[in-house]
Amino acid sequence: MQNRQLSEFCLLSRSKINLFLQIGPTIPEIGLHRLITVMQELEYADDIRFRYSPPCATRATLQDYIPPPDSSAKSAQYELGNWLVRITVIGDVELPLNESNLCLRAMDVYYADFIKQFPSPESSMRPYRFFALDLRKRIPTGAGLGGGSSNAATVLLALNELFEAVNFETNLPILAQKLGSDVPYFLYGETAICSGVRGEVYPLPPLPKLGVLLLIPPRQVSTGAAFAIWDALTAGGSTVTEIEMVDVEEYVRSLSWARPDGTLWSALKNDFEALGEYHNTVNALRSRLADLGALHTQLSGSGPTVFALFSDRAAAEAANISLDATDSDGSSVCEGWQRIVTETYNSQSY
Repeated sequence: MQNRQLSEFCLLSRSKINLFLQIGPTIPEIGLHRLITVMQELEYADDIRFRYSPPCATRATLQDYIPPPDSSAKSAQYELGNWLVRITVIGDVELPLNESNLCLRAMDVYYADFIKQFPSPESSMRPYRFFALDLRKRIPTGAGLGGGSSNAATVLLALNELFEAVNFETNLPILAQKLGSDVPYFLYGETAICSGVRGEVYPLPPLPKLGVLLLIPPRQVSTGAAFAIWDALTAGGSTVTEIEMVDVEEYVRSLSWARPDGTLWSALKNDFEALGEYHNTVNALRSRLADLGALHTQLSGSGPTVFALFSDRAAAEAANISLDATDSDGSSVCEGWQRIVTETYNSQSY
């Protein structure tokens, strides 16, 4: 028997770079560093095809809506109460298909909040639903580009579009924070200043559309490992005090984000560049890319991706082609690295 048709829509799950990242003191209550970071959304994105059944009174009725899995891709199926969720990953990016998958975790935290509107005596009245998330992955994991966090936020937004069960301004960011410190940012995107621990997001005047060249080494770096190296480098302390962090945040807010100039480019930084494994490489790339017209070059997040900003996409494309030429000694700083040309995302440009 042919399966009944599922409703569907498709969403872009964009990546990000960190234009500014200051590591502050450790917050004693939670043992994590206070951060001030400015994130910028990029056009470079994963695709999520979101399919769903209508509410069904019984599990037997729901079966009529469940299509066979795609045999050409990796997929896994999970039960979240009365919701049945299938996640399929398409692409060469390795992604876990278990309880650690951020798309599944986003479904889980939303479901837990969603069913609160059904009093427990009526739990048998909760409708059955089937969801199929087809995730076409392009953004590499462990690269400092926020791919997993973006996927999780996109799933939360999709569910809230369907059910409108969670207040966007108050409850949805709380659910996002449960999934990771970067997830709340992706509910808003574009240009924003964020606290990397408590999940506060404050939109800034959006950066204009700029060309971006991403240079991604063939390795992953976990955020925890990067912070461990930072703590060893700073003897577990910080280069700034809590009071100084307030001054830093005020300074960052005052910069000319909508009309970037030399003052803005010179103010941008990432504390993780002080780590020995990054320092020389980033400096070498910064020098080389400046010669190729880059406005600014920097590490993104906790690494290892390095990005360069250009006046437009054409300038980034030209620099990428020029990087194919080897250095005078026959080697290249980024030999074997993945290189991607994209643009900053600014909704006002559309």
